[in-house]
Amino acid sequence: MPLKILILSFILISSCIPKKKFLESEFSNIVYNCPNNGNCDLEILENKSLLLNHDLGKLNYKLIDNKNKTVVRYQYSKDLDKSVVDGGYREEIIFEINSKNTDNKIFDVDLQKTKMLFGRFCFCRGQTGFYKIINGNLKIKKGKKLNFKLNFKINEVPQIVNEIIVVNDKL
Repeated sequence: MPLKILILSFILISSCIPKKKFLESEFSNIVYNCPNNGNCDLEILENKSLLLNHDLGKLNYKLIDNKNKTVVRYQYSKDLDKSVVDGGYREEIIFEINSKNTDNKIFDVDLQKTKMLFGRFCFCRGQTGFYKIINGNLKIKKGKKLNFKLNFKINEVPQIVNEIIVVNDKL
């Protein structure tokens, strides 16, 4: 009897494994060059566009509906000591692309055609908020998958992330 339970348990467990791997490969985002001391997340927001605005001298954005655009949002959060009250550190890169684009290469000032922003959020007085990215290059390849490589430099504030390579199996 215990042998039957052991065999039945093994069959049940092993039958779930391929399903889980399929779901992971079907819906996962693969982000390369994430710094070792933190976590990186990628969001692909279809049918959305960026509306940039300046509020009290600070650059900001709002997501709006647009069936012709897709917004890409990448976030890096640094692992920090949880006992430090204001110890959080996060960087965000956000931009929009045309939903129908297949291949594109964009350089330097033309990156603003994608409304690309770099955000730095920490207890760093005078060095937080969003900044326009105007130095770098973006290579996009989109079919069933969204692949892109972004290299960039921000002169206004220090940055940790300066290169992002992404393969998104979701699209």
